[in-house]
Amino acid sequence: MSNYERAVKFLKKNENHILPLVLFIGIFSFVSFYTLSANIHGDSKMHILFAKEIVKHGNLLQYSPYEVFMRSDGELTNIPIYYPLTTHTTIALFYMIGGEEVLKFFSPFFAALTALFIYFLLKHINKYGAFFVAIFAIVLNSPRFMMTPLLEQSLLFAMVASLYYYYTFLRKLNKKYLLLAGLFLGVTLAIKQQGLYFFTIIFIHCISVGIYKKIKKNETKLLKQFVLMIVITSVVCSGPLIDQMQRNGVLIQLNYKFNIPPFLESQFPADLEAVRELHEIKGYSIDYKTLLEIFPVYLLHPFYYNHSVEILKQHDILQFLGYLLINSFLFTIGLIFIYRNDKMLSFLLIIIFITTMFVTYITDTFPIQYNNIGVAILSICLLFGLFGMKNVIRNLKIRKIVVSLIILISVITIVNSYVTEVHEPLWKNPGRYDDYYLNAYKKMGEYVQNNTPKDAIFLTGGGIGTAFCYYSERRSLWITEFGNAKVPLIFKTKNEEEALHWLEYYNISYIFIDMRQTTCRGVNDYIPLQGLLDYVDSSSHFK
Repeated sequence: MSNYERAVKFLKKNENHILPLVLFIGIFSFVSFYTLSANIHGDSKMHILFAKEIVKHGNLLQYSPYEVFMRSDGELTNIPIYYPLTTHTTIALFYMIGGEEVLKFFSPFFAALTALFIYFLLKHINKYGAFFVAIFAIVLNSPRFMMTPLLEQSLLFAMVASLYYYYTFLRKLNKKYLLLAGLFLGVTLAIKQQGLYFFTIIFIHCISVGIYKKIKKNETKLLKQFVLMIVITSVVCSGPLIDQMQRNGVLIQLNYKFNIPPFLESQFPADLEAVRELHEIKGYSIDYKTLLEIFPVYLLHPFYYNHSVEILKQHDILQFLGYLLINSFLFTIGLIFIYRNDKMLSFLLIIIFITTMFVTYITDTFPIQYNNIGVAILSICLLFGLFGMKNVIRNLKIRKIVVSLIILISVITIVNSYVTEVHEPLWKNPGRYDDYYLNAYKKMGEYVQNNTPKDAIFLTGGGIGTAFCYYSERRSLWITEFGNAKVPLIFKTKNEEEALHWLEYYNISYIFIDMRQTTCRGVNDYIPLQGLLDYVDSSSHFK
């Protein structure tokens, strides 16, 4: 036997161990390739700031450490932290090991774990299909994995792990999978608000299955086991969620109107004037008109990523009919293929996907932004659509031609879109946090610490302001949905006295401006060119 034959025999014999190992290492290396190429930036800087404060003080945070919600009669009220602090605690552990350099591996680690559990979830259907689906799911979610660390990275992993263990328990009825399902469902709830709808789906499903068994076969064992799972989930998530409700009053305030839980009141109710101002500032509002828009947005995601929403809104949908038809066809065939191999799993996937689309609609968010489980399920159905072709096209020659054409068109288009929408924007690109500006912020931070009072409040935005607070350790104030509605007026008004009035009203001591803010129509840091910038350098009131 030749060395080649021995190697092939070894690989075939051990492929059940080799495939997941290759998958984990491959995905970890792929994501690390991007995270190591750029400075930590954007929302990630904010999450690390929270983690640093946890490490520094040895306690969980009660509020955002440097962002002021309001100052009145000498009393400061800081902005709440919107989420449970589970992931921030995990980020703090990474930070304690090796600072920001180690945190660049936070995203690759959770991406690799997510891919691994997608593979485990699907390998009984087709192990090679599961291998490539897991890769595809990470690729389609890659814009959210390239910025590290983010809450959505650990959230997607927890969701996929929960689904795997819950589904495996239903298949094997082994109690250890039930316990692990309860554990990871609790972690999912404890990471971010999206865990609420995911848990609700699993909860309704397991109760329905348990009641069905009771009615059909008069069995209560399964129902009792599900109760145990829910108890475990409740125990795991209770600490972080109770902490969040003590800090904020509620778990989430949906569209500034509906509280969850509905019987509680937010300690930080939305300021409708500030919400209107933010809506005018923001340059990327989505505002879906109907639920029917959402499915095409998801179908176009492999071709346009974050731009799939604006593509549909700015162009005639008929221009993209080819892409929509191909992906609609593959999605449907893939779902049928999964259904024929595993009815229970197909049902779970479709109800999670439909619910995720509904959440995308009511929250006016991008698929890639906060709805990564939906993108992962999309990738599962699309890729398994190719495997399902044998059930649609019986003629082998015709099937080979059709599948080859679809693969050729899809691969060329998807690779091109990946290069355009993901690689070019993200490779070595930290946005506004490149080496030059980070060094400038570090020097500025030292200057501010040495030359301003510790209780000084700066007027500076959250986008740029995160870097400001990170290095200066001084409080900042900006408009949020909770208040400070006159902050945009301070910058827009040409009346110097009016600007001074509102600066005094908010007890602002200093203003920090990064001129790049004039070109970024983001919620957290947009500044108009006309107004304050016309006279801030020449006025005797601003020194």
